[in-house]
Amino acid sequence: LNDLLGAEADGHTMAMVTTSGPVVVPLRVPSVGYTKDDVTPLNEVSLAPSVLITPPDLHEEVGPGFLERDEPLVVATPGALSAPHQAMDLLRDVRGAPVRAVPYEGSAPAVTALMAEDVDAVFTESSKEVMEQLEGTDLEVSVSGASERMDHIPDVPTFEELGYDGLPDSDSYWFPVVPEDTPDDLVELLEEHTAGCTRDPHLAETLGEDHVADDRPTSSDHSRQIMDTMHESFLELIEEADS
Repeated sequence: LNDLLGAEADGHTMAMVTTSGPVVVPLRVPSVGYTKDDVTPLNEVSLAPSVLITPPDLHEEVGPGFLERDEPLVVATPGALSAPHQAMDLLRDVRGAPVRAVPYEGSAPAVTALMAEDVDAVFTESSKEVMEQLEGTDLEVSVSGASERMDHIPDVPTFEELGYDGLPDSDSYWFPVVPEDTPDDLVELLEEHTAGCTRDPHLAETLGEDHVADDRPTSSDHSRQIMDTMHESFLELIEEADS
């Protein structure tokens, strides 16, 4: 993002980000040099709700209070400053859940660590790549970090359903961003082209039909609202944890 913010606001330079970049990182590392308000997001392109992936024995335990245990649940995440990792830390610090988040360099290494039994579970995005990595294994998608159940895995409960409410939104929303001072007419033009991309069948084939934002209203304002809502939910819990 720092490279983007050093570029001219002429519509020729943009960055594809998840909400972790402009929202979570500045909250945890204020010295990073930017905030969410330094960028203008375009249309949402893809959404990959966060999920807790477990081996069969732990999957059988999933239900209200399943995190009430004597030993901490060691949970792999896709990175220390990712929304899933920070959500796990806040689940521990604010809700008192015995979890220990361990960051890996991406979702694939985190899932690989679970396959090797180096960790107890994984909390990461339910992207097409992650779901394909689970194929042929006995690992289960056990809990969703989304606000409501997902259409493509309707039997998977949310953390809120299991009694762990008030967690921040840790889903991975993907959208392009441009510098905040990009002229409105250029933002509108880029919005139009981004919307066209989400309707391209090749994008759905690449990302997975369940993850492309082509069946719900998206806009720069909508993406801004997503960022602001996520920021507020994380900030409230971070302040509570630090108090």
